[in-house]
Amino acid sequence: ASRGRLAQVLGSAALASDQFLLTLGFYHVSQQAYQLLLTKRNTDTNISMALDAMDAYCLGVNQYIKNTINYPLEFKLAGFNPIADFNPADIISFVKIMSLTLSGNLNRELLRYDLLINKNLSAQRILELLPNYSGPTVLQEEDLNHLLNLKTNEKTYNDLEIDKTIEITEKLKQIHKQNIKQNINQNNQNNEQFLKFNEKIQQSDLISPIKSILNKLYNVDVNNALGSNNWVIHGNRTSTGSPLIANDPHLDLTAPSIWILMKLTCPEFEVAGATFVSAPGIILGHNSIIAWAVTNVGADVQDLIVLESSDETTYWSNGEIKHYTNRIEDIPIKDEANYNLVVKETLYGPVVSKIFPQIANTNIALRWISLESEDTTIVSFLLLNRAKNWEEFRNAFHYYIAPSQNFIFADSSNIGYQCPGKIPIREKGNNGAYPVPSNSSLSIWKNFIKFENLPWVYNPKEGFLVSANNQVTPNSYNYLLLYSPDWEERFRAQRIRDMIEAKPKISIEDISKMQMDQKSLLFELFRNYFHQFNCNTSEGINAINLLIGWDGVSSVDSIEATYFYLWYLEFNKLPSSQVKFTHWNIPDFLVNVLEKGDPTTCGTKEQCISYASKLFDQISLQNSKKKKWGEIHTLLIDNMIFGSTIAGCAFNRELASGGDSFTVYLAGFGKNLTFGEGPSYRHISDLKNFANSRYIIPMGQSGTVISKYYSSLLDLWYKGQYISIAWNNNYIGDDILIINGNITQA
Repeated sequence: ASRGRLAQVLGSAALASDQFLLTLGFYHVSQQAYQLLLTKRNTDTNISMALDAMDAYCLGVNQYIKNTINYPLEFKLAGFNPIADFNPADIISFVKIMSLTLSGNLNRELLRYDLLINKNLSAQRILELLPNYSGPTVLQEEDLNHLLNLKTNEKTYNDLEIDKTIEITEKLKQIHKQNIKQNINQNNQNNEQFLKFNEKIQQSDLISPIKSILNKLYNVDVNNALGSNNWVIHGNRTSTGSPLIANDPHLDLTAPSIWILMKLTCPEFEVAGATFVSAPGIILGHNSIIAWAVTNVGADVQDLIVLESSDETTYWSNGEIKHYTNRIEDIPIKDEANYNLVVKETLYGPVVSKIFPQIANTNIALRWISLESEDTTIVSFLLLNRAKNWEEFRNAFHYYIAPSQNFIFADSSNIGYQCPGKIPIREKGNNGAYPVPSNSSLSIWKNFIKFENLPWVYNPKEGFLVSANNQVTPNSYNYLLLYSPDWEERFRAQRIRDMIEAKPKISIEDISKMQMDQKSLLFELFRNYFHQFNCNTSEGINAINLLIGWDGVSSVDSIEATYFYLWYLEFNKLPSSQVKFTHWNIPDFLVNVLEKGDPTTCGTKEQCISYASKLFDQISLQNSKKKKWGEIHTLLIDNMIFGSTIAGCAFNRELASGGDSFTVYLAGFGKNLTFGEGPSYRHISDLKNFANSRYIIPMGQSGTVISKYYSSLLDLWYKGQYISIAWNNNYIGDDILIINGNITQA
């Protein structure tokens, strides 16, 4: 996909996706990164090791392509025969695509710009709609003592004063008006192509991955249910006396699964866990000494730069005139003539106005760490596979660029945490909330946080660590990792902490239950307000009484969950006339409305309570049959090629589901209460005995629909059960490619 070749296989319907990925230039910068790695092959043994691993991996992939006759059904129906030209730049570009999936600041900057410019909302109103984070942090004050005492002249800040925000937003409005006045609107033609494609793809049975790219990258959404959980518990708090570590990354649930379970054995080391196609090594798991797990930090490594210019060939950058350069991308299209894409490049990065409708009337460039020519992230993962202790674990991250992750660590006696990545230090006045003008020092990155100053802790006093995409550090930390309102909601992190603190000793069985936990802290946030509701129907009164006595566990059999979520989905439409989104899934904004009122939407506190009560009466009448939550809340695991076609019924899987967007068992709800994101992999590592470790993915290990392994793990995954991976033996199963100098088929 990063090469911009989907249209070559799937036709013009995929052109917009190719335009998107080629505008960003993933493959272009990946080739540069690979060439840079080659220059260090003889001077850096770790890079040399990584290059050897990538070369061997590519050799294996290409040999398999050459020797395979029976490609999957999806390939045959698309008329596609892959070419054996997989190379290390493809591996690097895959890391960058994952970085795109896990980098949320771009979407939030686009969202705020859209609300400010296109919806004409004030900076103050936007702050009300997207309030500051309030909840537990991954690290505690005492965990940062070794960092807070550092002498540094690079101290930044955690929040931007509202008057400075107003100064930036007023400048953005001024530039926008100037562009309209000067009729600098060269992107409209491409924007019209996007809108036509958007309409076509939403109304037709097209390829599922393209819909996914379109919906998640083009369309800003505050309702996505993505995230991850991990936690590690010191041996003094476990039943085994040794650490336990848990992970469940939340990504798209697809058929086939995006993860592959794997055990990798070689003379130097043995490692097991989960990996991606295109990744030479294990991404999540353990070797024979240490274990690790990750969640996304979401660190702000992206800036949108509003280019100030008076013509189409130059722009201003911090007081200097700079010239655009053009990059030409030739896009082959199945059964049609090639399409030439012209990408404007700046010193910040590519101009992206052509691929985002929200900014179509303004020239805006994207600066993003993943679009720079240096990328050694894959070296870090390969070193992790080999790490034997805490020092080697940490040292692996000297090579880590992006996406920044919450890496937790355990060996037989110790636990730890490291946040790695190349994270910029901005000029004071730019906190990453909004795009910034190019003709200003705000558009310049001063430096990057030094590795030794990034958040880390070894054997924290609490005896455990929890991350769930929540704020990493207390506000006393010297550097700004992410603008406060942009951290994920606190509920999953708080619930995991509560469950750990509730028991003096945690077992593997306890962690299994924790990973499936469906208690809704979203409901607990609103519980007290239901006492204030003044329902006028017997159905509403009865339903309110049910909720007041509900334990908040949103299981598939819960009738109370149905009442609550149907009400919540109606209530979060409250600001829709302002924001132009049907749903506004920002719980703290909604609870503030019930606590203080909101003159813009429903009025005084009393009026807002009355409005919420009427909504509850309405949904209680609609749910007169008292449906259980699992009857209307469903998980759809769809095939990546045929998921939305007539053939989808043979490939897809649909299941009743409990949980919500903020439960530990993450199970969001979109249109028609159907969702497709959740725990894409679960593992529990037992540092006392790795043979007791547990693993599971949805679906199965095979992507072939007629294979008995296509969905062989789905029932176990659905029930919260696991499999083990053979450890400390030489067993090799069937159908494995063995590389011993030459490649043969087992």
